[in-house]
Amino acid sequence: MNVTETGRLRFVGCALSSINTDERGLLLHIFEDIEKHLGKGKVKEIVDNLTLDRGYWGAHFLWKLKNRWGVDFVTMVRDDDLDFVEYVDCYLRGINPPFQERWITVNNRGKHEKKKVRIHGVNGISLRRYSPLGKYKEFGRVNVVIAYDEQKGKKRRRMYVTSLDAEKDPFRIFKFYKERWTIENQGIRYLSQRWNLRDLAGRRLNSIQARIWTILMLYNTVKILEMKYEDKMEKLEKKMREKGERSYLSGCALIIYGRHRYYGIFRGVEYAKLVARYTAKATAKKKSTEIAEELEKILLEKSSKKKIAEFIKKLKEE
Repeated sequence: MNVTETGRLRFVGCALSSINTDERGLLLHIFEDIEKHLGKGKVKEIVDNLTLDRGYWGAHFLWKLKNRWGVDFVTMVRDDDLDFVEYVDCYLRGINPPFQERWITVNNRGKHEKKKVRIHGVNGISLRRYSPLGKYKEFGRVNVVIAYDEQKGKKRRRMYVTSLDAEKDPFRIFKFYKERWTIENQGIRYLSQRWNLRDLAGRRLNSIQARIWTILMLYNTVKILEMKYEDKMEKLEKKMREKGERSYLSGCALIIYGRHRYYGIFRGVEYAKLVARYTAKATAKKKSTEIAEELEKILLEKSSKKKIAEFIKKLKEE
C-alpha cells in the first residue's frame, strides 16, 4: 500500500495465503503478478521505495529486492544479537560520528507529543549472510541510519537498513519507516470500519478472494476520485453520512463470484429476488419441456380429439 502521500493511499498488490506462509514469498508473488499482468520492469516503475515491517528480512532477500527487482528498501533491525549490528557498532566506535538532533511529533494513544531524536546515517556497510559453520557470503553494501530517542524515560536505539543514501538525509529514511503506521491507521482500520473488509461473504476461497479483491479495487477507485475531484467527493460523502450509510458498499453484504471471473455486488434481498426469478424461469422452462413431451406422446398414440381437448383444458386450469 502506498503510504507516502495522503492523496495516493492506494493498494498496488495483494496476496492471500495461510497464516504460516513466509511474508517474503507473498511479496515476491505480488511482484511476479505485477510483471505477469502489466509487463516486465513494471515493479520498478510502480514501487519507488519499499518499507518493510516486522523486523530484519535477511541479507539475501534485501539484496534480491535491489538487484533482481530494482526496488529500494527501508527496514528496521530489531535483533541486537545479529552480526550485522555488531559490525555497525564496531564501525561507529572507530569513527565516533556526530549525531544530528531534531524534534518530531509522535502520536501517543491519540495524543500528539514532541520527542527529540538524535540521528546519524552511514553509507557502505557490508551486507553478509552467515552459514551455520560461521562462513559468510558478501552481498554488497547497504546504508544504515542509527537513531536514539527516549521511551518511558529510557533511552533506546533503532537501526534502519536501506539502499537509499543515509548520509545525505538520515531523517528522510527515519520518516519512511515511521509512515508505515499509515497502513494500520488509514489502511486496514479504514477498510474494516468503512468497507467491512473483515465481514466475509462465505468460507470458500473463491468467495473470500472475490470480496477482498473487489473491495480493494473499489477502495482504489474512491481514492483516485478523491484526488481528482476533491470537492465533489466531499459533497458525496456528506450525502452518504446524512443517509446513514455505513459503508461505500451502501449496505451491500454479498459479492457473488460467477463464471468467467465476473463479480456481482448485491444486498441480501436483491440477490434473493434474483435467485427467485432465475428459479421461476428455470422451472417454467422445465414445465414447457414436460408439456411438449406429453403432447408428442398423445399425438404419437393417435389419441382421440376428446383426450386432446381434456389435456388442453387441464393446462388452462393450471
